[in-house]
Amino acid sequence: MQDAGWDGARARRLEVESVDVLFRAAGGATECSRWSSAAAEVVFENCPPLKPFSARKGKRLAPGWWWSASTGRLVHYGSAAMRLHVMLLDRDPCVSGLATRPLELRWHVRNHPLRYGSATDQQIWHDLVHGMDSALRLRRHRPSTLVTHAAYLHARTGGRMGSLSHLIREAALVSLLDGTEKITKKLLEQIELDSAAEQRARAPHRRRMTSQRQP
Repeated sequence: MQDAGWDGARARRLEVESVDVLFRAAGGATECSRWSSAAAEVVFENCPPLKPFSARKGKRLAPGWWWSASTGRLVHYGSAAMRLHVMLLDRDPCVSGLATRPLELRWHVRNHPLRYGSATDQQIWHDLVHGMDSALRLRRHRPSTLVTHAAYLHARTGGRMGSLSHLIREAALVSLLDGTEKITKKLLEQIELDSAAEQRARAPHRRRMTSQRQP
């Protein structure tokens, strides 16, 4: 009979071994390593952002730099929400290193996205979006606004709950910073997601453009 503690330790070790990390090395090249080894060898606070912060038309705050008292150097940020995170962390006495988007984690464990094909699939997705919408505490946000954009949210996130949660959370932070305290589709379009989600969102658009060019 195996010890329960040993089984738990083995499960945690397998979980860590199933995670890869993407980051940019000193020379600028993107590298992919096991998280278990990279976490002990790579100084991520010295790594540049994994992908550049682009300035988008109509965006309320363009990318910029924050002088960090913790690190004694400039820290790049890409949005109002990210700047707020940097400012708060820089004032935390427990923080000794600071960087913005220096890495991206990828799990090998299959995480099936939610579908949006049948009426049942759509209802499940709508219920999920409605739950997140109801949890918002923004003064000018109209209830169920996000549900009206459920199809857009699914196309944007590929049906993945992690990407959906990140998208809504970042939009809520930006709306608090600019004082609007409401989430609109225009604001959602300005929020950047992880690279995998952005690629999935662009793929249908590329397929439509290709089909339109065909005679």
